[in-house]
Amino acid sequence: MKITVIIPTFNRARFISAAVDSALKLGPDLLEEIIVIDDGSTDHTPTVVAAYGSQVNFLRKENGGKSSALNSVLSIIKGTYVYILDDDDILVADSLSQARDLLEANSDLDFVIGQIVEFQESRNELFPAQAKPAQLNVSRLHFDLLLGSFVLLNACLTRTRHFLAAGPLDKRLIRSQDYEFFLRLTRNARGRFLAAPMYWLRQHDGIRGSASVNVASHKVTDLWQRFDQYIGTEIRRSLDECYFCPPEARKLKNTERRRLSYLYRGLVMATKDLPDQALDDLRAASDLPPIQSLEGAVLERRLLISFARVPNFLRSLDDKQRRARFVELLRSDGLNDLAAVLLRALVWPMRNNVMQRQWKAAATLLLVIVSPPTRIVVRGLFRTSLESDYFWKSA
Repeated sequence: MKITVIIPTFNRARFISAAVDSALKLGPDLLEEIIVIDDGSTDHTPTVVAAYGSQVNFLRKENGGKSSALNSVLSIIKGTYVYILDDDDILVADSLSQARDLLEANSDLDFVIGQIVEFQESRNELFPAQAKPAQLNVSRLHFDLLLGSFVLLNACLTRTRHFLAAGPLDKRLIRSQDYEFFLRLTRNARGRFLAAPMYWLRQHDGIRGSASVNVASHKVTDLWQRFDQYIGTEIRRSLDECYFCPPEARKLKNTERRRLSYLYRGLVMATKDLPDQALDDLRAASDLPPIQSLEGAVLERRLLISFARVPNFLRSLDDKQRRARFVELLRSDGLNDLAAVLLRALVWPMRNNVMQRQWKAAATLLLVIVSPPTRIVVRGLFRTSLESDYFWKSA
């Protein structure tokens, strides 16, 4: 049983040969086919790929973006397993061989996910970074991915039937389409982590995107943020709040699970740069009865502290109305002593802002910290009880 490697490409004449060469290293025992789908390149990418002759199934289409390119070839995949390789990256044949063997030996697995090595070109030399992630809890991969893309689709070898069942990629996304699809791919799926680099991720200053939306490398982060908002909105629309209950909380009482579900969904919304929705969920959580179990209380504190680690959410508090909503939450009976936990967590980003001379951001957090009643501020800044010490160490 062999692998189909799909390489979508657009104006990558400079890099495409390195990608194809790395796929050919899989050899005839592993490689079913290499499909290169050209999304309307206007440079000499077609000439470079055509030189490979029958070694590559080379197809061309009008420009429509990466999602459109990948969707156009899903129906012709021949391999039992499928691997997506970006046209500027390099796959590691030995690792894909190991991943294929794991899938062969374990029929219940849907995918195997490995590590990534980032590298940059400088003076014609390669400077590889450390492989990441060092470890991965695949059993909660989908749940953790809701907070952001820390592993990529390109690090994953998937059974073709499961890949197709996840559905086509969303053509409305010019960036983050891999992340959105990976969320669907990993939902209700069984996978295994392979501590070996599946591919080398090339960092370069080339243009990203499609012909209609060309994005310079230094603006990619802004575009990701915009599409993350779209993904976050779709997640909120399509999934019930109970879906967001942390796996470790599923044995708690129903009201505790619901409170934690709102907190986790709020955290997901914060990471997707949807602060108003995040505040809505914080409010919904605070309106439910307080958590009584020790396990639930520790998890609740961890989630609240995590809000203070989301830079976009903290920056959103520059808006006076949004800051007023947040302060109102801190003063509410629903949060009670938990407000002190959150306030203390805000001290550290405020201190970092001061050290980096980001005075406006520091002033915004200071306004939040000193706004609640004095007793809450004091509890937030000074841990005076053994119980508080315990919770802070646990969190």
